[in-house]
Parts: sequence; structure tokens; C-alpha cells
Amino acid sequence: MLKFVLYTFERNAGLPRYLRDSAARMVSFARADGVCWFSVRTFARIAELSKSTAQRHLDELTQSKHGFASRRRIAGGGYEYKIDRRFLARGAVSHGRVSPVPRARPKEEVVKNKKNFGIRYEGELPDERALWPHRMRSWKKSGFWLPSYGPRPGEPGCLAPPD
Repeated sequence: MLKFVLYTFERNAGLPRYLRDSAARMVSFARADGVCWFSVRTFARIAELSKSTAQRHLDELTQSKHGFASRRRIAGGGYEYKIDRRFLARGAVSHGRVSPVPRARPKEEVVKNKKNFGIRYEGELPDERALWPHRMRSWKKSGFWLPSYGPRPGEPGCLAPPD
């Protein structure tokens, strides 16, 4: 993504110098038809301005004397801006966006480097005897033993089958 917006100086020559950068940032939010909406906080962050300065710039850019954009109140308390067609860029523009929500993982995604960590069962759980080969392999390989398995192998009262 581009972190800047290209614009021709002739288009923005009628705007005061201090508003030109804000106008270019505003164009970066616009769709092809010139409509855009954003919070003042988001605009201030992208334009690297304080929130109050960003609000002042947006107010001034929507005044009729500049003819840059018009705004109307939308449901939810925000504004929708319509940028005049003569100020829009001819090509696509963009600004850096951070994804607000991470993508959801697929339901049955296998976690890498965790092969044979546990046993996955579909449907009914197997009987208790089917669990012992896995428990014994784990005991032989790493010495891992859960207290719920009962006494460890070789201890009196061990619940592991003799085979």
C-alpha cells in the first residue's frame, strides 16, 4: 500500500496551502464516485494531525467558498463527505490500513510441529483399553504420566493392562 497520495498541484491550487495535504489525505479515503466517510480520529491519525486540527481542516474543506467537498450527517452521528469530481485522482489511490480483526482460523486446522501430541476422536470416545498404547508410548519416550492415569508403571496398583 502507498503511504502517500499523488495529486497534481493545479487541482489544489485554489485551496489554502495548509489544507492541501489534508485534501490529498481525504481523497485517499474516497471511492471512485468521490464519496467517503471516516471518523475524525481515523483521519487525524492518517493525516498526522491532532484531532482538533483535523476537525478544523474538515470543516474548512467543506465550506462552499473552496468547493472541495460537501458533507451530510449520517445515522450514527458521523458525516459522509462527497468530494467534487475535479479534485479526485484519475487512478486508484490508497493509504496504509491496519486490519482491525485477524482472520479466523479454519475449524479443523492442524497446528504445525504438534504431530501426535494428542489423540483426536470423532464421534464416541473409545473404550479405556484403546487409550493405553498411547499412554505407554508417551511414558517410554518422555516419562510423561498424568495423575489421572493412576499409579505409574512399575508401582503397586498400576492400572495399565499387562500386555
